[in-house]
Amino acid sequence: MAAKKEKVLSFEESLNRLEEIANVLENESPNLSAALEMYEESAKLLKDCSEMLDEAQKKITVLSKAE
Repeated sequence: MAAKKEKVLSFEESLNRLEEIANVLENESPNLSAALEMYEESAKLLKDCSEMLDEAQKKITVLSKAE
């Protein structure tokens, strides 16, 4: 069985999705199953954003040293 291919979101898209999830959890009171799915998605998005920020910081450090 082929693995489901996930779309890679940009940093901005990830932040927007995190805001959407927070809004749903705060205002719509989803059922437990849906809330857990959103929590799982948000944990992955946060991890991805953190990794993107780390990479950007490394690039900035390298560029700053090159000057």
